[in-house]
Amino acid sequence: MISSRMLQVLQFLISNPVTNYKYVAKKLEINERYVRYDIDKLNEVLYLKKLPMIKKESKGVLKFIDHPETKYLFGKENFVFSQEDRIRILKLMLLLDSNQVKLNLLSNKLQVSRSTLKNDLKEVKDKLKKNKLELIYNRKFLIIGNGQEYKEVLCKELKQYIPLLIFDIKRETAFETYIKKFIISVYERIGIDIKSISKLIQDELTRNNQVLSDESYIWYFTNILLIIRGHKEFINETVLKSPKNSSLSVEVNTRLIESLSKATNIDFFEQEKQSICELLSYAKVYGNLRVQEDIMYVEAVVFQLMEKMTEKTAVNFHEDRILIDGLLNHIGPLIKRLHKKIDIGEKSFSYVVKEYNSFFNLVKEAVSQTDIINELSNESELAYITIHFLSSLKRLKSISMKRVLLVCGYGYGTSVILKETLMNEFQIQIVDVLPGYLLSNYSNWEEIDCVISTKEIPNVNLYIPQAIVSPILTQKDYEEIRKLGIEKKRVISHYYNIKQNLSFLNDNDRLRVLNVIKQEFGYQEPENKIVTFSHMLDTQRIKITSGYESWPNAVKDSCSLLSEKGFVDSEYGEQIIKDIKTLGSYSVQDKKFVLLHGRADKNVKKSGMSLIISKKPVHFEEKQTNIIICLSSKDNKEHIPAITSFVRMIKKTNLLNLLKTAKTPTEAMIMIKSCEVEICS
Repeated sequence: MISSRMLQVLQFLISNPVTNYKYVAKKLEINERYVRYDIDKLNEVLYLKKLPMIKKESKGVLKFIDHPETKYLFGKENFVFSQEDRIRILKLMLLLDSNQVKLNLLSNKLQVSRSTLKNDLKEVKDKLKKNKLELIYNRKFLIIGNGQEYKEVLCKELKQYIPLLIFDIKRETAFETYIKKFIISVYERIGIDIKSISKLIQDELTRNNQVLSDESYIWYFTNILLIIRGHKEFINETVLKSPKNSSLSVEVNTRLIESLSKATNIDFFEQEKQSICELLSYAKVYGNLRVQEDIMYVEAVVFQLMEKMTEKTAVNFHEDRILIDGLLNHIGPLIKRLHKKIDIGEKSFSYVVKEYNSFFNLVKEAVSQTDIINELSNESELAYITIHFLSSLKRLKSISMKRVLLVCGYGYGTSVILKETLMNEFQIQIVDVLPGYLLSNYSNWEEIDCVISTKEIPNVNLYIPQAIVSPILTQKDYEEIRKLGIEKKRVISHYYNIKQNLSFLNDNDRLRVLNVIKQEFGYQEPENKIVTFSHMLDTQRIKITSGYESWPNAVKDSCSLLSEKGFVDSEYGEQIIKDIKTLGSYSVQDKKFVLLHGRADKNVKKSGMSLIISKKPVHFEEKQTNIIICLSSKDNKEHIPAITSFVRMIKKTNLLNLLKTAKTPTEAMIMIKSCEVEICS
């Protein structure tokens, strides 16, 4: 008989025919002693079946040649569940449908005795007790305890098996097949086709131009399944309430609710409708996608972090627009995760700490010196930020050759980082980038030469060459990519490493050498670069007034200064007013200033700012200010240095108080430029 762990080892050896004990143990996250035991047992089975055995060579090297008949070992007749597998099966069954836990029936299905199952149930009981839940038996098994605790445990348990339900896995273990069939059967009994529900949600997200990371989508889909089951079984406590998030104002997505109602034959309660939509809004924050934050708040954090890294490495990270975009998409959700104490727990990035330890520590130090995120200690989060900066160091011009479909489910920022790294280091063209859950709907296969993915690829279009890689490419990843016939470009040493190796020179000579290297890297000052706050302003867009009766009038006036000069359309102000009424006065720094900003859409013609100085404070609900700044940004990027210089001015100079004394727009502009000189001196 073969346990699931033994099958896991065998599957790994099939994919990695030359390896060693330590590498297998590390990748499968099991004790090396167990790996040795499992390989000995596998060899016994392979010998009896007259199949090629696993060769054990010196220094722990393992070699294995796969054989067509090896697949026989994956059959049910050769499989027995380990205790760990049985405990996981029992735990899910008890949480999702305890009526299915019948010892006589399970004893036959799992091929173990009743007494063995009773011992397994004791283990499950101990695990549940850690979550303040109690397992009892009263004619049938029941779990009792706090409803919220029960929901959280069930959600966490079910979530880990969702990929089995929505992805087409190439080769499932017997354990995975058993779990998959159980979950599907639970929902089939209440008339629900899980794949159809997943397809419906995917279509609605696509129709609304919404893309989640794989992790966010799986989390959202898990909660939808639990809401559906809770309603069908009329168990009110299983109707999940979404996490509290007062900053999100959610309108019920009528189309999504109607589609789900039709597919499930459910007339959802109002609370359930709200939960379905709130969960989707929260999923965008849970993942690494762009969320509407106070622009100045997030951008100030990003640029302070980049300044710290520039100081520590002598690399001008401000010139890397991909890095800026990636960090802006990452830092907003990161701040929310810090506030809500959400742990991303992404073990895939743990190697960054080991393989790039020196640079990781630089990033860690820079983060500790950056406002808002200075207490960040989560290693996974720090590694994620390190990836952004490492990829920025690697970025070179791209040459398109092979046409590649990139599958990355970690979110927008990581997808961009990996895309740029691949294009800079290999002769390829990235045709499309998408998360794994959308792969089954992909139709542009005729334009694809090969697929590169960060996770196991669902069973679609297997005739196309494929490679699975890490978000930050390792030596093994380079080898896998080269197997696809993709040529590697000439790689110039990292600027940071060169700087360290030039430590024997004096400061002036080292600076001269580094400037030459920067030119060789292709770093250039962009034309018409917006550097300071005054670059975004003009005296014709500065107004000094006695005051306003209401804040909407002040907003309209500030937008008019922009629309009159062709920066925005007249609708721009209406959009900002609507956002403030919906989201609140989040953009007002009480008794300091307000930074008004709308979306970078069709209403924005070009980037610029207006400034209003009101002698009487303008009241935005409970907040007030005399300084009103209105921003229009064409691409959400080029205004960033200007905002950064403004933040530095209000921290290091008396700009705000000076502006309150200005009598004319010209005088206000002189004050601004004077403060800009002060922070640059």
